[in-house]
Amino acid sequence: TNTFHNGVCLKMSRFNHSCSSNAEYFWNTDEQARDLRAVRNIPAGDEITINYRGTEVQDVNDRIQLLLKEYHFYCNCVACDISEEESMNEIEKCQKYKQLESQRTALEDAHGPNGVFMFVKIKQEVECLKEMYSIVKELKILRMGTIIENILEPGFDASCQGFYNMSLLNLSLPEKAQFLKDANNFATVGLQLSTLVNGAQQSTTLEWQKRKENPIEFFKEEQNVARNRQGLKTI
Repeated sequence: TNTFHNGVCLKMSRFNHSCSSNAEYFWNTDEQARDLRAVRNIPAGDEITINYRGTEVQDVNDRIQLLLKEYHFYCNCVACDISEEESMNEIEKCQKYKQLESQRTALEDAHGPNGVFMFVKIKQEVECLKEMYSIVKELKILRMGTIIENILEPGFDASCQGFYNMSLLNLSLPEKAQFLKDANNFATVGLQLSTLVNGAQQSTTLEWQKRKENPIEFFKEEQNVARNRQGLKTI
């Protein structure tokens, strides 16, 4: 029987695992309950599955060994029952993702003493996140909730930060328009995935709706909330 960090959840703990699951669970802060929602079309009679892991990019060999160690079963789900050629291709993609992840972290840390990124660094960070999203979209082994948290939110914030920084410097380079386009794209995908995972009326999804409606204003409001908490001047 599976369990969760804040309880057993007697009914939900009975769902079986798939590395490419057709359903996803999350803690609904609006209802203070653990919810389960389908994230793919499930034909009548098919088993509903959840991903016991799915919080990091791992190739098939690493996934199988981890599940065997932590859950005591050998996974032969559709994502793990693949040919040697498919396995090698997946390993290559996972390695590329991890390289991009490290590169993105280094770029995020490469900011000035006032915490404002140079827009060139931000552009590189955004490109990393866009490529990371393309990879996980192909792999289909990462939970959508994790994609939102680890790729789409940082991508949206970085794109808005780039646009805002260029506005402060009165720069009208092509990168400025691209930053806004990227912010809109991250917001659009974030809204789509959040609607699938959390439901259309859940507060997290409504926040993504606001991001999509006016990316820069939403970003400024969020930044001002954070700065107020730190006792800093608002932007």
